[in-house]
Amino acid sequence: MESRVKEISQKLNINLKTQTMIIALIIIWIIFGIFTKGLFFSPRNMSNLFRQMTIISFLACGMVLIIVANNIDLSVGSVTGFISAVTAFLQATLMPKILPQLFPNMDIAVIGIISTMVTILSGLLVGVIIGLFQGSLIAYLKIPAFIVTLGGMMIFRGGVLGVTQGKTIVPIEDSFRWIAQEYIPKEIGLILGLVVVGFIFIATLRNRTMKKQYGFELGSLQIDLLKASFFSALVLAYVIYMNQY
Repeated sequence: MESRVKEISQKLNINLKTQTMIIALIIIWIIFGIFTKGLFFSPRNMSNLFRQMTIISFLACGMVLIIVANNIDLSVGSVTGFISAVTAFLQATLMPKILPQLFPNMDIAVIGIISTMVTILSGLLVGVIIGLFQGSLIAYLKIPAFIVTLGGMMIFRGGVLGVTQGKTIVPIEDSFRWIAQEYIPKEIGLILGLVVVGFIFIATLRNRTMKKQYGFELGSLQIDLLKASFFSALVLAYVIYMNQY
């Protein structure tokens, strides 16, 4: 009995350390909710917060690989800004001059979509080239990542000023703006939520199958299904709540 209690205590301690950031975030949200008299939790504000967090989440996915490799990237923000400036320049300045000459009889809306596709591909290509350049300096020339990315941070920060000339670049095509600023219909959002729920249960059962295949200890099926149901409920509650705005 004593060993069992000790085991549970250790698991709780490990989980507490793992979830510290989430607990701190929840506390911060509660404080903001109290000070704003609940307006912080309004669907409109939550929608704006999630839209703003999207860029950071994309960057965080890439930074995970760098941190796992025991390295650092100080230039990630400047690179993001530089690529954004390049894509805006293509959308507002370069593409409107080139595409109408290449396709003089094409509808303006179709030209806008082509401009958006070319811009996105160009932005991705610029990001890949920058990543290959900095990564090659670190991997093959053995220059410390701190030095390479510190220099890159200054270079690409200057690149932003060079491309934009310190001005706001407008206008941007509606098809390009739609990607980050428009909303999908509520029905489609609910369907996507149900698809995610299906993936949660499939992943749970697949994980159990793989554990059994490789001889790992299997936990209770009921517990795993309860966990999947809990996260599924969170997904559906999120979709329903956000559909109010």
